[in-house]
Amino acid sequence: MESSNKETITSELVDVVKLYPKNGDTSIEIIEPIENNNTINKFIDKNNQAIHHIALNVDNIENAISFLKYKNITLVYDNPKIGANNKLITFIHPKSSPGVLIELCQKQ
Repeated sequence: MESSNKETITSELVDVVKLYPKNGDTSIEIIEPIENNNTINKFIDKNNQAIHHIALNVDNIENAISFLKYKNITLVYDNPKIGANNKLITFIHPKSSPGVLIELCQKQ
């Protein structure tokens, strides 16, 4: 596997490094909280170690958000934010999934 350079996502208060195979379009993100990231720190304190979230690429994040809201799915952000690799992101809240935070990502 190859790795990306460390990227700081100030809006999410995390540093991110991605691991990915040479011949695929999937990746594993390793995240580390920066500053006083209470969300990530609480997660780590509660779980010690675990999968924080699963990210899925979507073609149109605005359409995905509209559809999920129509289906009464709880989102973390009703409007997309900028995440790693300058992608638009939002998250499906774990209360609306099988207990896993799901990130939706769209290339700009």
